[in-house]
Amino acid sequence: MPLDQSVKKNRIMETFKADPNSSSFKRLDGEKIIASGCPRFVTHSTLENAKSTSIQDDILFLKVAVDLTDLEYL
Repeated sequence: MPLDQSVKKNRIMETFKADPNSSSFKRLDGEKIIASGCPRFVTHSTLENAKSTSIQDDILFLKVAVDLTDLEYL
């Protein structure tokens, strides 16, 4: 999520649960890997909007949380 740098704490957040059986998480056996995730969860125009407080002084902070609960030990 892009962090809101104001006291309002407006949140733009996207989550997904990765499928460990997906070809995105296997060794490369061809020329490319199929992407996985949330490629379009927020647009540049939303972040650059005059009312947005995610970008201040040309700085954008991102928060990433990784839940390892259901993953087996590697």
